[in-house]
Amino acid sequence: MGRVAADVVGLFFPRNVHRALNEILAENDDLPPSHIFYSYLHTTYANTQTIAVRRNLDERDEDHVSLARVMKEIEAEPKRLTRQRFLETHVFGFTERTEDDWYRNFAGETEDYLDPTIVATDRDALRAATKSHKLWANLRVANTDRRRIEPEERATFAELDHAIDVIGLLFRKYDLLLRGAESPVILHWDPKPDLVALFSVPWIRS
Repeated sequence: MGRVAADVVGLFFPRNVHRALNEILAENDDLPPSHIFYSYLHTTYANTQTIAVRRNLDERDEDHVSLARVMKEIEAEPKRLTRQRFLETHVFGFTERTEDDWYRNFAGETEDYLDPTIVATDRDALRAATKSHKLWANLRVANTDRRRIEPEERATFAELDHAIDVIGLLFRKYDLLLRGAESPVILHWDPKPDLVALFSVPWIRS
């Protein structure tokens, strides 16, 4: 989960920066138009994030570390993840878990061990949220495919945001299951003060 955490942070870090940059640009009406800069900014963000989303979905290769792969392995052996283990295992730096954490997130119909149908439902939700970006990554970003992508199949920024949100929520849930109740991994933070300081001085000196 430590490797998965690094990947998930790698999704949220550029999104935080991209959002802050968009706010800074939107707040300054004096900025001249620049098709090159805005195209570069948004295309680079979209392509790198699309690949990062797809990286979290690879569950076929046993050597590949991804959120989807972890969830697949959990679903295959739910009886190893018992309520007793959940309550007794505590990793330093994490808030201790509670009975409420267990019953709210993992008990389902089984109670004393992880209900695999919960994991199956979460895996379906992950696939649904990332479907368009997985297709876009396979046909247009990681590869250039001959197939024509229909308008309804084109990935959007709104869908990308949704995919990242779902990955973040599921990471938190299964980090809770395996390592602790309140993960110290920070996903949401505001980079705007740092960026404002950077853009407060002229970049080109005449």
